Amino acid sequence: VLLDGDRAIGVMSNQRPPAISPPDAAAIIDPLLIEFCFQTAGILQAVRDGVLALPAEIESATVYRATPPPGEPQLYAVVTPAGDDSFDAQVRDEAGEVYVALRGYHTVALPGTVKI
Repeated sequence: VLLDGDRAIGVMSNQRPPAISPPDAAAIIDPLLIEFCFQTAGILQAVRDGVLALPAEIESATVYRATPPPGEPQLYAVVTPAGDDSFDAQVRDEAGEVYVALRGYHTVALPGTVKI
């Protein structure tokens, strides 16, 4: 994850397993894209606030295109604070095409603090 000002940019592994079993099953969204946003936001929150947190709520999720095969093209999660203790996130490819967008991703902090 790259921290760029107040946002975080995650790079998805090109060696990821199929997200759905069987791999050719019908699906509206690849759940790995949502999890990718959660993990990138989690790193941003750990660095920014010193807490680990779990998903609590998503105000909206929009799917724009199907998930490509691993590495074709490279995918990135771009996560920014939304200003109300939530995050907005997009999964984009290297050309800037958006695959998934989350708005209003809220978390619940676990007890304790983290030092990074």
